[in-house]
Amino acid sequence: LAEATAQLAERGVELRLGSTATPGSRTSSRIAVRAGPDGAAMVGMFKAGTHEVVPCEADERCYLPHHPLINDAVAAVAGELRASAELSAYDESSLRGTLRYLQLSVERSSDTVQLTLVANAPSLAADPALAQFALRLWRLRAPRWHSIWVNLNPTSVNNILSYEPDAWQLLHARDPRGLGGGDGDGDRD
Repeated sequence: LAEATAQLAERGVELRLGSTATPGSRTSSRIAVRAGPDGAAMVGMFKAGTHEVVPCEADERCYLPHHPLINDAVAAVAGELRASAELSAYDESSLRGTLRYLQLSVERSSDTVQLTLVANAPSLAADPALAQFALRLWRLRAPRWHSIWVNLNPTSVNNILSYEPDAWQLLHARDPRGLGGGDGDGDRD
């Protein structure tokens, strides 16, 4: 490596070492949320070739490719959904239920997670439980959230996110200046 670095330096090319996540881990992911047979939310990956959700807690392969912070965030969301049944999970057969997907991204420099709740709703007012659920997640001590967004996607097509005007709504975010709460977490509502 030293020899290659020296040869490249002679040609004016500088190599820089970048930080990476744990080998084999992904720092961004999209996780499905669907209503199970009993109506309870299932949070996980689709079984290969289907739209049948296999809950992450039932199959460790869901956790293997992801950064540990994503795994913590998925577990926190699943736990909050179990603890409070007020937010409904999406049912593809009836096209009802609010929470469709989670989109998660790790910001490595701050060890925080940006969470997007993808909602089958035309507006936040269509299901007040969505904003209440986001607030409960925001108040959790772990994982540390970078921000929590909602992507409003009331379509029945197979796309995960909507890119319509006003589809993205920022619900909570850390104050980048460090102002706000006692531990530097500012809440932006």
